[in-house]
Amino acid sequence: MLLKGCTPRTLKRLVSLALLFMCYWCTESSVISLGAMQRTAVLATAKQKAQRFGMVMLLYLNDAYYATTQSFLCNLSAINSTYFDTLLIVTASSHTASKLKRAFPKISVQTITFSENQALGFNDFAYYKLTAERLRIQNILIQSGLTVFTVESDATWFATDIVEIVSRALEHHNVVSADDFFNLRNEHRRTISAGFMAYKSTKYTRRLFSKYTKQYMSYIQGVNPNRKDEIVEGEQILLTKLLDKEESKTPRQIDVLWLDGCEFVNGQWYSDAEYRSACRQPIVVQNNWIIGIDEKVSRAKKEHHWFLNEHANDCAIPVHFSSYIHQTLE
Repeated sequence: MLLKGCTPRTLKRLVSLALLFMCYWCTESSVISLGAMQRTAVLATAKQKAQRFGMVMLLYLNDAYYATTQSFLCNLSAINSTYFDTLLIVTASSHTASKLKRAFPKISVQTITFSENQALGFNDFAYYKLTAERLRIQNILIQSGLTVFTVESDATWFATDIVEIVSRALEHHNVVSADDFFNLRNEHRRTISAGFMAYKSTKYTRRLFSKYTKQYMSYIQGVNPNRKDEIVEGEQILLTKLLDKEESKTPRQIDVLWLDGCEFVNGQWYSDAEYRSACRQPIVVQNNWIIGIDEKVSRAKKEHHWFLNEHANDCAIPVHFSSYIHQTLE
């Protein structure tokens, strides 16, 4: 036997190593098993919604975005609660999922556990890890043949038929997106909006999205997390470049519909007086182009685009919101 002649001390060390290995293997297997089960649950729920409504509206968040997600869900509930029918929320922790489900019993919430749950700033390496995780989830759904409409909770919606607008556009286009760079001085520098984009699953779009996901994951792995001065390109920049190449091909197999930049506005609208003056009645306002969740919340409150009461435990419709919806839809 291999253990013959071993001293008691050596035997003790070997047993300890064996137990350590077994604990490691069990832990790793449990994590892998849990992750697989969570992904299966997400996919199953997404398929149910896609079969009924033709698409799934995906909202992904970590714990730091809980309050903005509460406000956004109050916003949707105030204008058209049927938006919840197509919406699938995926959280990075079961704790956040439970809180959302208690607050909004009619929503569909699943969890894919992810470690980055704190508030993350733009160009923080952990922020890009989080965006990569969302991209991975999108890819799972798209490779399964589902049409995915990705939204973010730091936004305000003002119309009852936004899902219908996107759905009709997808009848004739593979990709539908707001323009994340649109402003009156820079109309031709179009950039996919990671927070408002719909992607139809076809043979060609699945191939492109798989390529996109792999390239972005590879790119993130090559970033030095300790280099705070290193500028990292967001995932929407890469997708825009890939789609530009696809649209230049003959015959064209993938095409993009860019939504009206005055109706679907990005966060520059808040601070650009000319943009705001020219686009007085947007139907979607994204609260981006600002760094920090606290800063986003502060701006939303200042603009009456915040839908929680002062205790953040119930919905509160902002002043004049109902009349603004009416004007928008006239």
